[in-house]
Parts: sequence; structure tokens; C-alpha cells
Amino acid sequence: FVTVRDHRLAFTKGGRARFFGVTLLPPVPFLDRERADALAVRLARSGINLVRLGDLDTSLGPERSLFDDTRDDTREFDPVSIGKLDHLIAALKGRGIYVALELQSVRKYRSEDGVADVAQLPPGGGPASVFDPALKQKQLDAAKALLGHVNPETGLALRDDPVLAWVTLAGEISLFDLIENPG
Repeated sequence: FVTVRDHRLAFTKGGRARFFGVTLLPPVPFLDRERADALAVRLARSGINLVRLGDLDTSLGPERSLFDDTRDDTREFDPVSIGKLDHLIAALKGRGIYVALELQSVRKYRSEDGVADVAQLPPGGGPASVFDPALKQKQLDAAKALLGHVNPETGLALRDDPVLAWVTLAGEISLFDLIENPG
């Protein structure tokens, strides 16, 4: 695991933690097994030891998005996509590459999510996601589900897996997003 020691990142088993990483955005985290394995090998050969998985909640269609895009809500993960993500994480772990995870980013809430004015919300819920109780609960539920999901390839929930370096709760949410379009 990664911890903080003397104001610096450190591994719990000793030594300063230094990372050289890349960000993978959808649809890359949902590659088929062979391509995910090849990517993990290439990243490791390039000296990468950290992959940030961001925007997993982007809606790109079935088998390419964390949330099941065949539904009218965002309550369930796409079963094929979560399997692909599990494999990628296991492949990265197998090559000594840590994962940093962004939980909330550009999730597009849907008609059956029980969110007021869902059509008016920007991706991720925008600034409302920080204040609106319904949106905050949706985020919490998704975070618990993703972090508690047991990866069948590692046998561990992500929250318990040493491959997880850190979690970013929300990406790029700002009141300044509304300056251009305050509507």
C-alpha cells in the first residue's frame, strides 16, 4: 500500500513511493483481454508504474462504459465492461503497475435515476453534484459498488487491493463551469 510518511508518499513496506504514470480514458480501460495484456506489457516496458483511470463513467455505449448504457438509469455497471476493467487492473497489477482511480467525472444521469431536472444537468452533475443530496447519494452508491466489487482475477475488492494507490473523489467539478453557460 501507499501511505504518507514525513510528508511524502511511501510504500508501507518501506521506501519512498515515486510514480511515473499515464492516464487512461474510455474506451481504453475496457479493452478486450489480449489488447489489455499487450498494453500492460508495453506500459511496464516503458517504465510506467502508475495508471490513472479517469472518466470511467463516460457513456460510450454497451461494453465501453462503466454504467450499463442499455438502461434508463445509472444504477448498474455494464457486466461486460466491469469484466474488462477487472482484467486490465489484474494485468497492470501483474506487471507492478499501480492504479489511481477517479470515481466521479462525466456521468450522464438518466431519466430513471430519480434526479430532478436530469436533462438540465451537465455531465457529472456539475456543481450540483457537490450540494444535491440525491446526486451525492448516487455518487456514494456507485463508489461503494466499484470499490467493493471483487475482481475475480485478483480475488480482492479494489478497496482492499494494494494495487490501488489512491482515489480521486471527483474530477474537474467547478462552479466556474457555469460561467460560459449559466442557464
